[in-house]
Amino acid sequence: MNAPTIESLSTTIGPVGQWVYLAGNNFIENETKVFFGSIECPIAFYAAVSIGLSIPEGSSGENVFKVVTPNGEFISDIVFTVGVPSAPPTVTSFVNHSNPLENCVYVAGTNFVCEQTVISYNGKTATANAYVYSPESCGFAKENIEDVITSITLTTPNGAATFSS
Repeated sequence: MNAPTIESLSTTIGPVGQWVYLAGNNFIENETKVFFGSIECPIAFYAAVSIGLSIPEGSSGENVFKVVTPNGEFISDIVFTVGVPSAPPTVTSFVNHSNPLENCVYVAGTNFVCEQTVISYNGKTATANAYVYSPESCGFAKENIEDVITSITLTTPNGAATFSS
């Protein structure tokens, strides 16, 4: 068996708690550990080529990820910065889930902040499953599948942005 590798990260900046997806190779379910600097990260195994993790408490500054399996270890050269974007957010688009029976909406833009972004649509705050995936993408669940979204506002510590359809 080969040692693990990391080929890409879903994002390279975010606060403690930011969810990051690692794409690579040779991850092993229940036998893969990931470290951000010297701190072990809580992970979710998806496949031998994909795992997710949360930036752990106590993390700060810039660092890289190390993946360890029984077959070896790999230290990435991709730097992740613990922090938040300093500019106000922008919203460039939103789309409903491709399955009309789902009530999920995905939003694209810039400068979203994990656990510090409030998502509102049609004047209502999205409280169900609102989640920032990266500084460029987030999503939420509409209260009702039938809701037709006419505007979305994202508010971060750095400001707010509204997008209307």
